[in-house]
Amino acid sequence: MFVFTRDICYRTELGAFCHSNAQVNEVDASRVGMTLCRLAFLLTRSPKQFGQFCDTSGCEMSYIQFAHPADGSGLAHAEIGKISSDTMVEITEERRIKRPMNPRGRLSHVFDTVLGGRKVFLKLSWTPVNRLPESAVYSVLQSANIPYVPTLLDSGIVDKDTFGYRVEYLIIADAGKPLAKHLEENAKHGIQKVSELASTALKQVSICLAKAWDAGILHRDVSEGNVVIKNGQATLIDWGYAKLIPNSSLDIDALARKWFFDKDLVMENEELHDSLTGTPLYMSVKVLTGSNFRGVEDDVESMLYV
Repeated sequence: MFVFTRDICYRTELGAFCHSNAQVNEVDASRVGMTLCRLAFLLTRSPKQFGQFCDTSGCEMSYIQFAHPADGSGLAHAEIGKISSDTMVEITEERRIKRPMNPRGRLSHVFDTVLGGRKVFLKLSWTPVNRLPESAVYSVLQSANIPYVPTLLDSGIVDKDTFGYRVEYLIIADAGKPLAKHLEENAKHGIQKVSELASTALKQVSICLAKAWDAGILHRDVSEGNVVIKNGQATLIDWGYAKLIPNSSLDIDALARKWFFDKDLVMENEELHDSLTGTPLYMSVKVLTGSNFRGVEDDVESMLYV
């Protein structure tokens, strides 16, 4: 089976389950027992119900593709294949970008891979169902033609709700290298050149943030790793912590229907997370000091710290 879990993505044969700990107590045993019960329940379901489980028996390589229903919803079904094609991406542990895992809340696996001969990034996310799907954010950004955002090639919800988490995927075109690395590589051209490049990036990202705000989106995690450069153009990536800002041009009800989230629950929860969301080193002073309002000016301030 190919399994997308919260701590790892792996292809494995089902075997024995053990808890290797010399000090196992009754609580530990109870938790392991519950885990086994949940696993047994999942394994009795059809792959069509739980799309994050894909049969890969007999596959020498792991390629994955996603199919969408004809109803226009954001739902998708994952399928594993033996042979690469223009519609499939290679998804192996070697292609996964290693990064720290968060034991709680949102968790994402990102794969540096190829689709149809084009370098792309496949992002598989476990997201609490009371948080906003990143696909919904990109849907708004694309509809409003917001500049300086990644090119989204495909996205969807593979699993709407398993024990309070949804499984979501995004396939995003390569948008370049981190801003810091870009500036470092150009340091040999002198401080004037570096200043010009940094100023251009600041202007482009600020335009992106302002237009996204007008469209009803606030990024909330502008940081060093989320600004990349390619061919002189800055791109603000990783919109997974964005929130919706209600306005007359944004139909949140339609968005919620397409991407399978509870509008009231998500809107309230994202509001509660305003002071907690983001990378502390780059947060605005106002957010760090507990302000009850978070706006586009806070994201622009974060860009200054980048």
